[in-house]
Amino acid sequence: MLEEMTLRKAVELAVQTEQIGKKFYEELSQKFESEKEVREIFSQLASDEKVHENQFKALLEKLTGDDKIAEEHQDYIKAASVSDFFQAGAFDNITKIDSAGQALNRAFNFEKTTLLYYEALRDVLGESQELNQIIEAEKKHMTNLMKVIINDAKFRGLQDDWH
Repeated sequence: MLEEMTLRKAVELAVQTEQIGKKFYEELSQKFESEKEVREIFSQLASDEKVHENQFKALLEKLTGDDKIAEEHQDYIKAASVSDFFQAGAFDNITKIDSAGQALNRAFNFEKTTLLYYEALRDVLGESQELNQIIEAEKKHMTNLMKVIINDAKFRGLQDDWH
């Protein structure tokens, strides 16, 4: 069974998740360097993940102590954190991704999984401007990736909308 989750551990996991995502997207950007648009998608996502990491670090600094998560939320936050995507080695084998479509689908699933976790985190922590911004950005990433996958749209990252 998973160890007891505290608020600090939950936010630290979010920081690690953003670090994993940044590394994953940087590696995909390199892997697809010859496909300009795909490379740019992953470069922008990597950049956005760094922004999210810093936002979570700021949130972490605001936490005082290491408060336990209420018993009624323990299983929920643990369930939201159980995913291959939250493990440091989850993206080590980029070589198994052999197409841009497969990479985009993997990125979509990563964004969807992190969104679920961050919404669970907000349910446990309560409203937070930083967390709300991150959640909105994750929703945008997920939506934008879906549009690229389905419609071959152009991805512009956090600072831009779809064109």
